[in-house]
Amino acid sequence: MAKVDTLFTVAGITTHTGTAPNGTVSTRTKVRYGTDLVRVTKMLNNPKKIEDKTLGICLAPVRVEFVTLPKGMVKADVLQFLLTAPEFQSAEDQAVIQEEISARAPKTPRTPKAPKVKATKAKPSIDSIKSRGKKSVTAEQVVAAALAAESTAE
Repeated sequence: MAKVDTLFTVAGITTHTGTAPNGTVSTRTKVRYGTDLVRVTKMLNNPKKIEDKTLGICLAPVRVEFVTLPKGMVKADVLQFLLTAPEFQSAEDQAVIQEEISARAPKTPRTPKAPKVKATKAKPSIDSIKSRGKKSVTAEQVVAAALAAESTAE
């Protein structure tokens, strides 16, 4: 995956297609970017590199068309260039490029939720502690409670 500030020197549109054993045909058309035309073309012409994972098949290239960019560009600039490139003026190509532009448009920010405020317990005052009644417990009660706990643990 390319970094955000990668400057691409080639770009184009590719179409790959394949047929699943059950007869389902899968076609994938995408805008592709690259820094080296030879490497990108070799990778995309290898049918084992492009897969349709939902069908479990490899897609073969039908169209691999790239142009060399006039200078190194980021993806947003590449898309604007491809809109005006004579090789990509068909309605299908323009739709693919527009779809890529809209996918890269900044998302509307979500409004942040208000932070939850924890309810804090009021600390008891000394007077409220003193006003509590004292419990008187005998040694026999403590031993009986310990024996009861021991018998339930077994």
